Amino acid sequence: GCKMADGNWYRVGATRVLGCTRCTCEARDYVYCVDLCPDCEYNYRRYPIGESFQDGCKVCMCQGRGKVVCSEEECPYHRSKMFQTFGLS
Repeated sequence: GCKMADGNWYRVGATRVLGCTRCTCEARDYVYCVDLCPDCEYNYRRYPIGESFQDGCKVCMCQGRGKVVCSEEECPYHRSKMFQTFGLS
């Protein structure tokens, strides 16, 4: 059998899904794992590993396995032009 990442022993041929990884006990003490979540989901959209995208004023990037990292920059403050009229008496 094989000892998998969850700490349990499994018989040859057994398959377990642990988070984003599917592991199969292929042979004695040999576990073969496949990443099931190589890309990222952010605001209901999927992005491939390495892709950058905007979220408002922030720039974000998919680092894989569901991890998205965004810049901490604040949006620049936009002040609308206001004109004040003062009456002369």
